[in-house]
Amino acid sequence: MLRRPSSVEPSMPNPIPAPAKRAQASGPSRLFTRALVAGLLLLNLVVATIGLYSLRQSRNHHDERAAVTTKNLSQILDENLTGMLAKVDLALLAVVDEAEHQLTLGDLHAAQFSRVIIREHARLPELTAFRATDASGDAVYGPPTPVARTSSLAHRDYYRRHRESPDAGLLISEPLVGGISGKWLVILSRRYNHPDGAFAGLVYAGVSLESLSRNFSQLDVGDHGAVTLLDPALTIIARHPEDPAQGNLVGRSLKAPGLMEALKSGGTYGTFLDRSPLDGLEKVVSYRRIGGRHPFLITVALARQDYLRDWRSEFWKLSAFITAFHILSILSAYLIYREWMRSQREFAEQERAHALLNAQKEELEATLARTKRLEGLISICMHCKKINNQEDSWDHLEKYLTEHTDAMFSHGICPDCHQEHYPAIPRRRDS
Repeated sequence: MLRRPSSVEPSMPNPIPAPAKRAQASGPSRLFTRALVAGLLLLNLVVATIGLYSLRQSRNHHDERAAVTTKNLSQILDENLTGMLAKVDLALLAVVDEAEHQLTLGDLHAAQFSRVIIREHARLPELTAFRATDASGDAVYGPPTPVARTSSLAHRDYYRRHRESPDAGLLISEPLVGGISGKWLVILSRRYNHPDGAFAGLVYAGVSLESLSRNFSQLDVGDHGAVTLLDPALTIIARHPEDPAQGNLVGRSLKAPGLMEALKSGGTYGTFLDRSPLDGLEKVVSYRRIGGRHPFLITVALARQDYLRDWRSEFWKLSAFITAFHILSILSAYLIYREWMRSQREFAEQERAHALLNAQKEELEATLARTKRLEGLISICMHCKKINNQEDSWDHLEKYLTEHTDAMFSHGICPDCHQEHYPAIPRRRDS
């Protein structure tokens, strides 16, 4: 019995092995991942660098603005103090002229001389004391003095200097407690002479440290800033604001290495950044010599802790922005990577399907090529049914089909042949 398949079954092509696919895809995947990570790092580095640069520039701007502020404040205080000293000196000179004028006429008239002193004092209400002494140092001229107070200045350094030096000019004392007022004062004094040039006494005015501090208190130097008036030995004369933790600093020597180093240059003013020896805080300090010629220094200090408060707020805001940018950029990179991997998988599946389709197409074309051999005119013997194989020989039908197709044969017997050739043998149903 001839048995031939109804259609030629093509053999399934071998799919691309999974490890091979992964090997093919791992190269571009690694390159893309590296490029994505490098781009992410570069972008975040650029943003962080710009942020840090902006913060540094902003901090430098705050430092420069603080330096300008301290310079301006120190200049204003210098002008105010210089003006005040000039007014006091003019009043002292007026009283000296009056005293020497009276001495040229014979002797000082105590009552008249005291009225002149009281008049000049009234013109300068910021003065705590305004008096004159005789040659022995007793402050006998001026407003009446309380009995309980000492009126002798003979023990004062500035008195001795005036007595010993006719050319002493205007002297400004170190901070001291007034013998009459009982208050901390800075004394400004001038000598007056007899007509022959001999020492006749001195005229002095006392400026209270409290009034100086009140003048300083009008300036806003922050919670940890300070305005300080110093003598040539860097002894504190007045300071605002007072630090409760430090106590009263008047009369205390200020060991400030930055200021001492700046003063070595010999300039009358300057600005520097230093750590305060009193509270340990870093501060921008501007100093000026009063009037450019007086021995006293005025310093204005602003603490970085105070004037960088707005900068710190800016720092935290920018840090939060950069952190949020980092998080969003990482999330975006992850989404891009996931989308790229999905597209790669889809592309790989499309490539695999395309390769499978091509393989099936090639197999089908090969099968069709084989089956076309039996198409057309085939020469077959009308009696024995042998087929001419076109090689001048004749093959049995089974052999020809077996060699030229994928068909296989098994032998049986049809009902007609069984009846004709084997009538005596019962025919099985499956024969």
